Amino acid sequence: MNTVADYILKQFVKQSIHSFGHFAKLKKPFDGYHLEIEGQQYTTVVTKDFTLRISKADRYFKTVNGEIVCLYSVINSVEGIIIAGKKFTCLENYYTFPMESSELGIFKISKCEKELCFWKIEDVKEKCVVMPNNDGTFLCIPLIPFFTKYVVVKFLPINNMEEETVAVVPSSWINYDLNVCKWPPKKYHSDKVNRWVMGLMEPKHDFENISIQVMYEYNTYAKARKASIKAEEDSAIDTAAGETDIDIKPRKRHKPARYESDDSSETDESDLKKSKRKEHSPVNDSSSEDEKDPENIRTKVKALLDNKKQLSPSQD
Repeated sequence: MNTVADYILKQFVKQSIHSFGHFAKLKKPFDGYHLEIEGQQYTTVVTKDFTLRISKADRYFKTVNGEIVCLYSVINSVEGIIIAGKKFTCLENYYTFPMESSELGIFKISKCEKELCFWKIEDVKEKCVVMPNNDGTFLCIPLIPFFTKYVVVKFLPINNMEEETVAVVPSSWINYDLNVCKWPPKKYHSDKVNRWVMGLMEPKHDFENISIQVMYEYNTYAKARKASIKAEEDSAIDTAAGETDIDIKPRKRHKPARYESDDSSETDESDLKKSKRKEHSPVNDSSSEDEKDPENIRTKVKALLDNKKQLSPSQD
């Protein structure tokens, strides 16, 4: 029987191992606290993997040393980005069956320190969700990041003689901080490279670093491949904000110019359709406008009847 713990464990096994590196963006400066570390203080720090802010819902995180911390300020110091917070000193298993919850990073936490401590941004391992329990403790669950598997990238030319190339690569091949991508050298056959990409294989030691521009991200190879073909054709791709999946609509096919006259237009096409419908009309083309007059029709019918009487044999 599947349990919640089993489901969470599967999610941990499936997720890719990524590092957000040293890139971070600071937002919303504020006066903050009187701290021993000098520098402008901010309420929010944004990395590639998560966003931390001093609001109630987004201020908890776990460090690489396993500490659970409540964020109070983000400092842009001369030594880099520093996180100021208070850590919880009591961490217990929230459940022990079918396994200890701590093995999944799930804890019952309590007793937050009164003094502020400091960590470098590189010491932050993951963001956490903290919810209160009825006994005054808190349930702490790591926020599992779901990373996209495939990325559509544009290889940037080294010189003006080269053309830009679009390709699909696994997200693990990309260094987002340097905007470079690992790519196999020419000695590898393209079929093998495609299998590596589809199989999300980790890059080999002899892969080369190539400058790229990230275009789109997808969770399936099929969608990424369609987007790369569309990008190669220089067709517009409309993507809603915050979404990575796109709806690729079929392109309208246009008649080659050599088969069209210079003065062709939509009006001509409309006239052609009208003329075709007219050819199949039951009314004879020789009919004139005066035939539609009822008086003319009666006169012609009377003439036909008189002519018929004259041609019929007389009775004895």
